[in-house]
Amino acid sequence: MENGACRLINRKSRHCKRFRRLSNRIPDSIRAESAILDGEVVCLDDTGQAQFENLMQNLRPPVYAVFDLVHLNGRDPRDEPMVERKRLLEEILADDPTPLLFVRHLEGQATALYQSICEMDGEGIVLKPKQSPYRQIKGRTSLLKVKNLDYTQAEDRGD
Repeated sequence: MENGACRLINRKSRHCKRFRRLSNRIPDSIRAESAILDGEVVCLDDTGQAQFENLMQNLRPPVYAVFDLVHLNGRDPRDEPMVERKRLLEEILADDPTPLLFVRHLEGQATALYQSICEMDGEGIVLKPKQSPYRQIKGRTSLLKVKNLDYTQAEDRGD
């Protein structure tokens, strides 16, 4: 986002014109001259759970689930700890950040969160050390995804 305009760019550095309406609404939700946010476009169901089908079939309006700050007003915070980047990110969000969904850092709750996600048949969780800098490897940030697997089926496949 720069000078009141926003572009959504995918990990292959392509402009996502499909979400133009969403990108037009984002600048009103951020108190900054320029910012680069890391996140994911999602559609939520009635329970607040992200549903890929809703996104692919345009069944609901998309929101931008934002979880990291890469650039802020000419400043590069990528070497700062993740918790500091999240603090800065939360500071620049408007009082009503719609259509942004701020993804909070939950410390020491990974097991309970993972169990809850599995019970809700969610996709999984993402783990990242709170002191970690922002790094990209082949277009992805360095993090650990813990997916919700049906271990019986995984064993049958030899996973």
